[in-house]
Amino acid sequence: MESLTEEQIGQDIVEALKKFLSKKDIPQPRKVIRTRWGNNPYTRGSYSFLKVGAQAVDVDALSEPLMGSESDKPQVCFAGEATHPTHYSTTHGALLTGLREGKRLTDLYK
Repeated sequence: MESLTEEQIGQDIVEALKKFLSKKDIPQPRKVIRTRWGNNPYTRGSYSFLKVGAQAVDVDALSEPLMGSESDKPQVCFAGEATHPTHYSTTHGALLTGLREGKRLTDLYK
């Protein structure tokens, strides 16, 4: 991901959405904002760390979607290794949470 341009990332996302949603009229994003953790001199790649005293409820709170003010549907969903209750700080935790949020959206828009 870090070697791709923002334009290429936007194009790839649109193509994935076209396939996922079976629609041809997905517009290109106006802007792509992403991080480059591997190139950041302060992180050089990073992962989450639960501080001493953190509890499962803290991780659960991170994974709760933000709901719309006028809707009962999630407006922003959160995935990533920091939101997995037992596999935080791992690549497979990131994968599993991506699948979790994908299922949430698939179930919502069936």
